[in-house]
Amino acid sequence: MRRHVYLLVNNFNRATYPLRRIDVSTLFSSTDTASSTKLSEAPLPQPFISFAPPRGTCFYGKLDFFSRFGQGKNKSFIAGADQNGGTFLYDLDQRTVHSQVRLNQPKMVNTISVAARDALYVLDNEPHPGGCFEALRCQPSRELVLVPKWRWHSLPPPPYVLEPGYTPTSIGAYTTVNSDCFIWISTPGLGTYSFNTLLSELRKEGDWELPFRGRADFFPEYNLWLGFSSKHNMLCSSTLDKPDGQGGRPVLLNTDWDEDLQAHESWIPGKSFLVKLGFGKFCVPKFFQTHHKERTAYEGDVIGDIQNFVLLTGLTLLRTGVNGELRMIRHGSQLYYFQTMTNGWVF
Repeated sequence: MRRHVYLLVNNFNRATYPLRRIDVSTLFSSTDTASSTKLSEAPLPQPFISFAPPRGTCFYGKLDFFSRFGQGKNKSFIAGADQNGGTFLYDLDQRTVHSQVRLNQPKMVNTISVAARDALYVLDNEPHPGGCFEALRCQPSRELVLVPKWRWHSLPPPPYVLEPGYTPTSIGAYTTVNSDCFIWISTPGLGTYSFNTLLSELRKEGDWELPFRGRADFFPEYNLWLGFSSKHNMLCSSTLDKPDGQGGRPVLLNTDWDEDLQAHESWIPGKSFLVKLGFGKFCVPKFFQTHHKERTAYEGDVIGDIQNFVLLTGLTLLRTGVNGELRMIRHGSQLYYFQTMTNGWVF
């Protein structure tokens, strides 16, 4: 089981992106029983490295960060990209920065990124005809010292972006299928497409859409995909390789596992992540924001202080009973508060 997750949020005042490591093993009880559901606030650990984007002509630049990736089973790299398309690689395990490589085309903020096999795939959230899809692959080294060399490769965009009258539309959900041989993406109103990572080919799977919002991950020990429901911010599961007889549409199984994780009414939800820890355990980080309203004599209620925080919750998925029914067990939860934060990632 992984003991740590990596939390990265920007410090808007300083234009930096500090990276912190958080021990999530403390969220889990020693047995597979539910822990106390009471939220506890924890101090943020000190960052062990901070990233800074290049300054623009009249403003501080921005960074976007991509999924964990690497070669073989060791997925210890993350990559950050600035507004000019320059990217750097950071090894989470070794705490080392690798030489920069440049995207063929700069990407927008909050791009879609998927680690499949030994490559990292990055796609603009709103695909367009020119350079929206690329793969970062390791090239064989010709030097005596075996230093991995990474390079970005341009890939064809989804076919629908080339059709007449296409209006840029955000991708609703994505995941990997068949041992990372395929990447599936769903776009509202346009259906689901798959990218063959072996042949670098795209094809349409159907007019249906994946039943998730954002990223879904495959858990081989249960032969299930887990993600967040497309209709609610609820943890759900689905089978993608067993059609229900309606044009290959995936079967949505559980949609009520996340009831205990629902936020207070005053919490404004942001990003949600699903981090696999191994042995059926995973961590669900959710970003929130609260606005403190202040009443004035002339303007009525106005927005006062804004608080940003992330809620980390430990969960275990088990098969129980004679029929092997799935059961979700909630363990501990911790809150971490930030100041002047506008974006965040958890790896």
